[in-house]
Amino acid sequence: MSFSKADGISSMYGVPIASSSGCNVGYIFIEYMDKDDVNFEQVQHCLADKKIKIETLMNINRKEE
Repeated sequence: MSFSKADGISSMYGVPIASSSGCNVGYIFIEYMDKDDVNFEQVQHCLADKKIKIETLMNINRKEE
């Protein structure tokens, strides 16, 4: 059993985080207990925004090394 299921989380939505070379290096997830109360358009927009910010920061930090 996953930690999410143990905590009562029944659904989740996620997007991959990619390195500058295009390799997936992680994921961002949003978990929710009641999928009937979720606006998927807002979830997708939120995750897309966070994905861009994280990937941009990863690339900036890499250039400074």
